[in-house]
Amino acid sequence: MKTAWRSSKIVTPTGIVDGVLLVDDDKIVAVTDGDEVPSGYTLRDVGLAAILPGFIDAHVHINEPGRTEWEGFETATKAAAKAGITMVADMPLNSMPVTTTLDAWEQKVAAAKDKLYVNVALYAGAVPGNVNQLSTLVDSGAVAAKCFMVHSGIDEFPNTSIADIRQALLELRAHQVPLLAHAELEIGQSYDKRNPRSYAAWVTSRPEQMEIAAIEALFDLCRETGAWVHIVHLATGAALPLIAAAKSQGLRITVETAPHYLYFAAEDIPDGATQFKCAPPIRSSQTREALWRGLIDGTIDMIASDHSPAPPAVKQLESGDFTNAWGGIGGLQFGPSATWTQMSQRGLGLPHLAHWWSTAPAKLIGMSALRGSLLVGKQADFVVFDPDATMTITEADIEHRHKVSPYVGEILRGKALTTVVGGQVVYDDENGCSQPKGRIVLNPKSGLAQFNALSPESQAIALTRCCGASNWVRQVQAALPIASRNQLFALADRVWADCSTDDYKEAFTHHPKIGDVSKLREKFAATASWSAGEQSGVNQANEEVLQALAQGNADYEAKFGYIFIVCATGKTASEMLALLQARLPNDPAKEIYIAAEEQRKITHIRLEKLLQGG
Repeated sequence: MKTAWRSSKIVTPTGIVDGVLLVDDDKIVAVTDGDEVPSGYTLRDVGLAAILPGFIDAHVHINEPGRTEWEGFETATKAAAKAGITMVADMPLNSMPVTTTLDAWEQKVAAAKDKLYVNVALYAGAVPGNVNQLSTLVDSGAVAAKCFMVHSGIDEFPNTSIADIRQALLELRAHQVPLLAHAELEIGQSYDKRNPRSYAAWVTSRPEQMEIAAIEALFDLCRETGAWVHIVHLATGAALPLIAAAKSQGLRITVETAPHYLYFAAEDIPDGATQFKCAPPIRSSQTREALWRGLIDGTIDMIASDHSPAPPAVKQLESGDFTNAWGGIGGLQFGPSATWTQMSQRGLGLPHLAHWWSTAPAKLIGMSALRGSLLVGKQADFVVFDPDATMTITEADIEHRHKVSPYVGEILRGKALTTVVGGQVVYDDENGCSQPKGRIVLNPKSGLAQFNALSPESQAIALTRCCGASNWVRQVQAALPIASRNQLFALADRVWADCSTDDYKEAFTHHPKIGDVSKLREKFAATASWSAGEQSGVNQANEEVLQALAQGNADYEAKFGYIFIVCATGKTASEMLALLQARLPNDPAKEIYIAAEEQRKITHIRLEKLLQGG
């Protein structure tokens, strides 16, 4: 579908354009000055509203699977769409299980199926003892890893020691992805709990020095390892000189802050208002202004919501008890508007909003080649944003699962009118959210993401190397892109189970005969020696065994009409010969399905090699 989006304010990396954004299918094909629309395009004129790259919220706790009573993929991505956010990056906690193993990763990907209104990227979790899992998780599509330097709030995601962080950084450095750190360290601080409703007591219990101590330790590790460290939700202005100095030294450091630190101030928060509780805490108006200065001068790179919702009872709304309330802000839906509200008061423009909420987050999660700016060739992810509209937030407006948010009652400036993901409208102000059209977006460097990104011709060639049945190749390819290894293997099995015996026989023709060394070398020279490697046992076989294999193959083919198929990986020539001799007496109606099962095993091995870049 070809669509022309007309606006007086199209926010591009080189400036604001009064013109037309041309979209063909899921890609931006042009940004032109003036009103001219090529033939074949449907015009959408948004008038004085601005068009910005879709906002990317790189810090969201969706909590699914396992804690969907707190939030979930459906409600979180609906809220994101209403905010003009086209992609969120989901933290490895507070879901159950936490995303620290490949099995947990697969469970999370499966839980997201058919529930996403915008695109979702996923982080891995770095916890004590799982450093050997980090490469596997990044290879599976994780865009980065996240650790806590203090207790995370849930026991199943323990905080990391300095030694743990060092190991994680060394592991992640090879993949060129960042370690995101909740940067607070215990410094022997105390908490005066005599008045549990006191907001001031809560702030005092998490002093700025906790952040500074953690940041200093992280910078030392960054200097030592040369790895990339990203500090999440900076809440203190006192650390800004330290951050600026580290950046000037060439350390690979990026920093985010959150909208609630830029919008609210401690002196305005009443006692008992636990909807404001988060860690680090919202500090003074003086700190708020320092954080704004840090954003403007580039010391802070970006903004992310740190949406961490919980049910009203868990937030202790009735008691107002800060000591026992969950520490997290429900703010996903309001981040860009809250930011713009404060920006408008400071005379800052839409290009800043695009940078802090799209360009910089896209770079953090490795997506800047296709997202984060309105440039030709990039994904058509954008938001139609009215910078002058105001809205008073009510509970009825909120798409989050729970309506607990410090933004209720606030008058915010700036409103998403239409949200477009991959060229498709997923939200508009009149009709609300459409059907779920988002997907899990993998780390572009992962094997599965690279496979998904191949041209149709290259995908067909790669799949044919795995299984030579053309019908199987067509059906698997039609279901792409695939979000996880498990989904790919399940798809491969499902399609294979529905194939005919003719399909099976076609696949068999793509194999050399077991034991035919010369044919192995000749036929599979162009396939990274997959079959040769699988049949490496024949290279050590003596002449007598090879002769028996050759005769057995001839007898097998004469009886069944196709060559002997066996998953040869790990088997010696003698073992393959024994299997061949055992199967020769089989009834043809039975043998075809035995051979098909062996082909299924071979396909799995080759798909695994494909995902590993073989």
